[in-house]
Amino acid sequence: RDPFLTALSECCGIELHVYSYQEIDFGHNFWNLPAPKYSNVVLKSVTQKGVLRTFHWPLFKIVFSQYDLYVFPGFLHLTSVIGALLCFVLHKKYVISADTVADSDSSTLKKKLKMKLIKNASFLFVPGKASAHYFCKRYQYPSERICSGAYALDTVALASEIEMYKKQRLKIRQKYGVLEKDIVFLMVANMIKSRGYPILAKAFSKISTQNSQVKFMMVGKGEDDELIDAMCHDNPNLMCIPGCSFEC
Repeated sequence: RDPFLTALSECCGIELHVYSYQEIDFGHNFWNLPAPKYSNVVLKSVTQKGVLRTFHWPLFKIVFSQYDLYVFPGFLHLTSVIGALLCFVLHKKYVISADTVADSDSSTLKKKLKMKLIKNASFLFVPGKASAHYFCKRYQYPSERICSGAYALDTVALASEIEMYKKQRLKIRQKYGVLEKDIVFLMVANMIKSRGYPILAKAFSKISTQNSQVKFMMVGKGEDDELIDAMCHDNPNLMCIPGCSFEC
């Protein structure tokens, strides 16, 4: 978050307002953590509970405000869909940031609406080449309007902290019975059903039967908790740990 905001603060004539709707977003996206003060960045949270779980009424006020560009998160849940639809009707520019879009909707009308909203977006933010290829092939979206590299990590900062957290790393491995020679694959995520994490856990379960030193650690919560917990119970090389905010 902070490297992005720092770079943005150096751009003249740009002001950014960030709105967080769901409590889980506060830790997942860093937005609720104390931030350096930037004259052109405002972090906001909307505390009202969503209607139908994924729609928030304050969206109307935000879209009717005088912003030049709107950015909506991926997977197009109800708040994002209605926000993009309002922008489309009001001829406002909007961007969609995503790796893929869930296609589990049974309604043909919903699929057509999502396709229309994606195609009408000013441009797309995606993580890399695979996601760019997905949108070009599935939605015939112009490649020149796709920006790769949406999920950026401060690799210099990460590398500098490896030695600092060495003792904590060792304690965590000991806590979960992971030996120093074991190879650990770590996944930290919001385990929504459409991503199919049980399939990933099943694949690692097969790998661990061939090599007992391979461990798969999943950190997070989601709709498939019970199924994944049962798989972890049957295989000690699979571990599932409830997620927590970055403040913990």
